Amino acid sequence: MKDIFYQFFNFSKMKVIAFMLVSFFFVVNEINAQDDTLDNSTEGKRYVCVSLANNIVRCGFLMSDDGREILLETPDLGKVIINKSEVISIADATENSTSSLGIGASRIEKDIRSSDQSPQASRYFFAPSAHPMKVGESYLHFNPGMLNFTGQISKSFMGGLAVSVLGPGITAKQTINISENSNMSIGGLGIVSWWDSDVFLFPFVNYTRGNENDNITFSFAALTSPGGSSLQNNPDVRISPMVNLSAVKEINPTVWLITENYFFFNPMFVNERCLLSVGARWYQRPRTIGNVLTGYYNTPTGSLKEAGIMLVIADQDIIPLPWLGWTWPL
Repeated sequence: MKDIFYQFFNFSKMKVIAFMLVSFFFVVNEINAQDDTLDNSTEGKRYVCVSLANNIVRCGFLMSDDGREILLETPDLGKVIINKSEVISIADATENSTSSLGIGASRIEKDIRSSDQSPQASRYFFAPSAHPMKVGESYLHFNPGMLNFTGQISKSFMGGLAVSVLGPGITAKQTINISENSNMSIGGLGIVSWWDSDVFLFPFVNYTRGNENDNITFSFAALTSPGGSSLQNNPDVRISPMVNLSAVKEINPTVWLITENYFFFNPMFVNERCLLSVGARWYQRPRTIGNVLTGYYNTPTGSLKEAGIMLVIADQDIIPLPWLGWTWPL
């Protein structure tokens, strides 16, 4: 333990600064985005028209948007709550605009779809957040290292199956709600090695602050091994503790920025201790033609794509690695 702390505090100052700057950027953005109290005043609020899937347009002051529901203060109906899964577009409008039936509002963006149609508030690139999905929601996710299916079994528990380059496994997460925009969760990933049947466990505990579109998560986890596995770069390591700081920031209703950053106290598979990543996730409307290679499917909820850069901080070098991912809500 003494050696671990010595190595941690002896870690290159430039690497620590890089880690802190990337994380600090998202922390500041997240703090600025959060407001737990509902301001009933319309002063300074955007006046918008919201086009719905049933061709109804609701216009009013945008009072709040928590990622799942929109609250409008309308001139004709008073306060109106709209489920974001029904939203086609949101457009700025003049204050004399009123709600209408069957007439689309002018759009800021084309083909806007709610992020709630693609249940991804529960994870970043790989790291989980503490947020759950809705009961019955599920998704299939693929990246070059893993294929996994995850579903929300109850209000607070989700589970799934995974097939990775290391081996097949299972996932589980139990969410503990703290407040409207704060959750904790405990869970883990268990994998059985393809090569020597060793079992790797990856338990974690985390805390997430923010709504489903803008949030930040701090996690503590520990990768455990029986030791001596042929997959390990450091075969004597049995426990590899780590900390993780991840965040997501909504750019518009179909695009999110993501960062996911790790510090490993006792690396098991690699010698490097620090991994930073930044990238984006975007929503793609349903496609009716395509194939497996392009990822275009006739899915009623569309799909999500991810792309990013992972930076492995080595002793003398920074090694960039690409990240690509595809997700299909089921």
